[in-house]
Amino acid sequence: MASEHIARRQVYARQFDTASEDFEINLEDISAPALVIHGLRDRLVHPSTAQALARRIPDTRILLMSAVGHAPQWEQPRQTQTAIATFLAEVEAAREVTAVA
Repeated sequence: MASEHIARRQVYARQFDTASEDFEINLEDISAPALVIHGLRDRLVHPSTAQALARRIPDTRILLMSAVGHAPQWEQPRQTQTAIATFLAEVEAAREVTAVA
């Protein structure tokens, strides 16, 4: 299955480039905290994409997972779940501090 996706890599890249033309315009307008999770072994989307997104989206945190490819939620589900839960808890805690202040 992975080899089929790798073989179609250029097709996916063209689709992403086309879709991202409209998508990227509004990245700076995102006002909610964001978490970008990316696998360092991703052979479909280069890990530098995570850093590019983080530069454009305000209040973004990045988690680069070393032993993960393109699908962190499947390859390391517990680590991914923990990262998301931690991120959401931190966002909620910050919101509560702001509400009190």
